[in-house]
Amino acid sequence: MKKSLILVLVLLIAATIFINGCQEKKIAFEFNSSVCGLSIGEINQSELGIKGIEWISKNKLEITALIRTNCAETVKNGDYEIDEDKITLYYQIEKCSTCATCLCPKYLTYKFINIPKKDYSFELKEI
Repeated sequence: MKKSLILVLVLLIAATIFINGCQEKKIAFEFNSSVCGLSIGEINQSELGIKGIEWISKNKLEITALIRTNCAETVKNGDYEIDEDKITLYYQIEKCSTCATCLCPKYLTYKFINIPKKDYSFELKEI
């Protein structure tokens, strides 16, 4: 009886270690948007889009992008979708009811923690 109880406990511990070791860690995500960057000057359409991709460590990734909105609009939130080796970065603009007559450049920052290090391709989309 004592031997079978010990065997059951050992098997339970081994199964727990195996299951926890095989589970993928959940990706943590942070999104930030800068305020209106009028001081950075005129921005050409070709300068917009993904500006930087930096692996901070083997599982931490930071991506910066540059967009242009109406000065009266704000960036509401950001999100992402990973499909194998492609990461689509989304941002949502809170549209203005009475827009201004100026355009405003803004930097978007997407931070990922516990993401597997790969050679991803990236796409930036407004939702």
